[in-house]
Amino acid sequence: MKGLTDHFGLGRALASTFVVLALSTSGMIAVVAGYPVTVTVTGPYVDLHTSPGRGYPVFEVAEHGDRLTLLKQRTTWIKVRTTAGKEGWVSEGQLHDSLRAGGVIS
Repeated sequence: MKGLTDHFGLGRALASTFVVLALSTSGMIAVVAGYPVTVTVTGPYVDLHTSPGRGYPVFEVAEHGDRLTLLKQRTTWIKVRTTAGKEGWVSEGQLHDSLRAGGVIS
């Protein structure tokens, strides 16, 4: 990604926007070294689970407008960090609209 930003003179936020939009259309999330990808919750809320799976308890709720940093993906679950520093797992389906909207802050 650094080569892309250097070559085309793109800023960090624009490069991250490109990554999120490209990855969200394929249904996959990737963590790009040196470029934390942050999205804004566009739906009413998303549930943060203690581990990746519906059977694990919800310990936190991120509401509309909250920012989440994407950390990694395991199957259809994405590990995120809130601005308060809480880390949990969100179903990809709950983040789908946020990713499609390209709610990147980075």
